Amino acid sequence: MVGLEFDRDAVGVSAKRDWGDAESFASIGARFTSLPRGFQVAADVPGAAGGGTSRLRNAVADHVEKMRWVVLEYSDACATLGSGQAEAIKDFDATEYETSSALSRITLRLGG
Repeated sequence: MVGLEFDRDAVGVSAKRDWGDAESFASIGARFTSLPRGFQVAADVPGAAGGGTSRLRNAVADHVEKMRWVVLEYSDACATLGSGQAEAIKDFDATEYETSSALSRITLRLGG
């Protein structure tokens, strides 16, 4: 991940009360786990080597994972702009790291 710094005070952003955008993006990011993974979008071609199928599966899995990361980063940005709570961002980043690590371990264990 790229370390970007945003100075709310420098641009005059004031915290908004009850701003729910961060929560909305976090909810959307959580739903990415229910999207089809690479192995669910392409069936093996009978009698073929299946190289294209494997590449398609990998590309879809990579895209879904990266889009989830993007949505969760938007959640972090909204938390910064809306509430200004640095602790919320740290919690989100820790959760993202744990989720990514867990997914990698599960994927390796299942051979995908």
